[in-house]
Amino acid sequence: MVTSFIALEGIDGSGKTTQAALLYEFLSNNGITSILTKEPGGTPLGLSISEFIKSNNGTTALAESLLFNADRAEHVEKVIRPALSNGSHIICDRFVGSTLAYQGYGRGIPLEKLVALCDEACQGLYPTINILLDIPVHTLDSRRSADNRDAIEASGAPFLDRVRNGYLELANKNSCQWAIVDGSQSITKISIEIQSLVTPYIYG
Repeated sequence: MVTSFIALEGIDGSGKTTQAALLYEFLSNNGITSILTKEPGGTPLGLSISEFIKSNNGTTALAESLLFNADRAEHVEKVIRPALSNGSHIICDRFVGSTLAYQGYGRGIPLEKLVALCDEACQGLYPTINILLDIPVHTLDSRRSADNRDAIEASGAPFLDRVRNGYLELANKNSCQWAIVDGSQSITKISIEIQSLVTPYIYG
């Protein structure tokens, strides 16, 4: 039984959460069993971690990384791996790519340290494909007001520029595992493009 693990990535405001839901709906409507989940927040532990980090401006980069990977270890072991073993496809809103982009390129933690940490949390389980919804940082201004941003989103344009450039570098260096989608297109166009990208992995 071949199952796929699809991660949607992108800076805040890129539309990945909307597209993850639309992809789940598309697969369900076509009779394909799938699980829609997210990081952080796919487990009770993840929900607590998400609430803590997003409401605290003083969390250090290393603490962020450790907390996100604690959630990831729980998420992989209790949600993702069992679902894949039972024949479900996984659609995940954020995964390892987010840690590398935000805490690595964004916060400045050496990538080799983060990769080792993520490897330990994942225990060898990585997405079949990462889909990056790429948007310019200034697009966030039109999609989310300044007073409606969490602590990470409020880190500023230079930080988000580093994150975006990090995502693009990751995608370009690992083109077999990543696909880049123009996130400035209409929701419908993006959804159709994502469907075409994942279809070969779903039907094998």
